[in-house]
Amino acid sequence: MSDFSKIEDLAQRVADGLADEAMIADLEALLREDASARITYLQTLQLHQDLERKSARGTLGGENNVVDAPLEFPLSSSRRVSPFLAAAAVIMLVMTAWVWFAGGDEIGEMLEVSEAHWVGSPPGEKLQRDQRLQLASGSVELRLVSGVRVVFEGKVDAVLGSAMEIALNDGQLFAAVPGKARGFRVITPGMNVVDLGTQFGVRVAETGADVHVFEGEVEIEAVSSDAASQGVQTLTTAQAARFDSQGKLENWIAPDYEGFAAPLLAPGVVSTSKAVHWVEHPPSTFGFTDGRRVALVLERRNVLLEQPLEITFDHQKFDRSKSGTNSAYDSHREALEVGTRVDSYLLHFHPQKAGRGPNGGVQFDRPIIGAIARGDQLDASDAILGLPNVTYPTGARRGLEGDPEALDVIRMARHQLGVRFWASETNVDQVRILLEARSPILLQPQDEE
Repeated sequence: MSDFSKIEDLAQRVADGLADEAMIADLEALLREDASARITYLQTLQLHQDLERKSARGTLGGENNVVDAPLEFPLSSSRRVSPFLAAAAVIMLVMTAWVWFAGGDEIGEMLEVSEAHWVGSPPGEKLQRDQRLQLASGSVELRLVSGVRVVFEGKVDAVLGSAMEIALNDGQLFAAVPGKARGFRVITPGMNVVDLGTQFGVRVAETGADVHVFEGEVEIEAVSSDAASQGVQTLTTAQAARFDSQGKLENWIAPDYEGFAAPLLAPGVVSTSKAVHWVEHPPSTFGFTDGRRVALVLERRNVLLEQPLEITFDHQKFDRSKSGTNSAYDSHREALEVGTRVDSYLLHFHPQKAGRGPNGGVQFDRPIIGAIARGDQLDASDAILGLPNVTYPTGARRGLEGDPEALDVIRMARHQLGVRFWASETNVDQVRILLEARSPILLQPQDEE
């Protein structure tokens, strides 16, 4: 077993141009002896490249990014290699490690087989590169040397291209991908699904494919030039979408947790769509800006109202029949009674420029009681419904706008809420969504003292 801290240290030195010939030789020897070492090396190099890209874009830093001061490596008595040779060493080691990692003949093993019926002879326990698996029924679980866990269920036709790639021609696949296997992809007839650290499912049929993300993020790359013109489509936790046979997005759907035997990892959230994205770890401040995404954050659970709470919309009184009336936020005042127990979620959008903003929606696993969309009501409810130790914006430019010139629209059904924003550079668009609390004794970690 290799010393992973030594591999990480040597990999960083090579990437920074600080390694001498002896260090490069030492690293190469470690990569040759252990497949796990090669994975660690590629993961370290990927992190180094990610940091360089963020630095070049000016997105490295900020209060949520903690970066240690550069390490000062002592100079070796051996001759250090020139920057050109160091770069060549990086390329050589990456290519060598990648061939070992993804190109070896044996790429995984069969972990579990349940009532499986195969088309033709059943495969052996060890899985080979470019091996075709045709399952007529039942389910099988695989573990690839990249660390990816894959489950096939039902009728499946797939080809194991490598430890980092599977071609799914028909049927469904569930994949749990560790961080070290970031970039794992599933190839379908109309598109490629590229993992960015996730648990996700893909279901392929003649008419196209469904992609379901249960945790993390994936990118969808369409194969046809026509569908590719829509750009790379990103799906995140609790999102699912249907694509046609050319890889073009047809519509948003709810993730099939039961069909893929997948966990619901966004508490209380069944699905989000379009620009609305679940944020698992709340920020320290709601001043952050993302011109393309609307953040959905769980604030508090099982809050018992000890005083009447003024809200903007009461679900039972929300008028869905009159277009535009639900945007006149200044005139909306309702109240929740003392003794009501609620869970609180926040939709947050801080635009970068004025104009038409994003839209999307969220579906919860239980009824919505009401919503708060006015700045004064949001300010007043922060203390009891907001996240502790988090800075919220305040003032008249918080919430949604009902001006004819900059109209934000909200739509609400029993378990669903949708928004369409019109962005103003001076306004932070926020909506606090209140649900029926599930249990009076269940607490979120952020509610505990």
